[in-house]
Amino acid sequence: MEQKKLQNLLDSLDEGILGTRKQGDWDRISKNTKYSESQIFKEAKKYNTLGEFQIANISMYRASKRLGIFSQATSHMKKLIRHEGFTKKQVHEIALNFSNRWDFQKGDNPAYAWAKINKVLDEVCSHMELQRQYWDKEKVMKEALKYKNSTEFYKYNGSAYQWARKNKITKELIYKEKSK
Repeated sequence: MEQKKLQNLLDSLDEGILGTRKQGDWDRISKNTKYSESQIFKEAKKYNTLGEFQIANISMYRASKRLGIFSQATSHMKKLIRHEGFTKKQVHEIALNFSNRWDFQKGDNPAYAWAKINKVLDEVCSHMELQRQYWDKEKVMKEALKYKNSTEFYKYNGSAYQWARKNKITKELIYKEKSK
């Protein structure tokens, strides 16, 4: 009886939703596929880049990959690969606009990636301030006072919390009082 219900369900589905079905494919077909190929193509045409498509409609982006139509659906999109075409001098000039590596990475990721791939990141970032925080017991205790509990401490300052765990002082940490 169960097999008959499944067969009726498959027969009632629009062929475009799951593509053509071969005998025994039921187990491999995602039950959550809710987009037809035509819907995916129509949606993909709205975007100029893969990133725009992925951000705007992640479910259709993933469905296009799952259905094996990703390359056809995105063939009209521009491929933004800016890792190539940089020189060390250009990347250094870009890096001068940033005061630390984190801002550089977020502000101009392709230039940052080029520097990292070409092993010149330290050189182009030599003017930047170091962001590394070194923890000791006193600093961790002071930092813990900013949070209500260990979960919040871990969430917002994982490195300090991990230092406390590694040095076995988590039981000594004092958190701020909950406001009533």
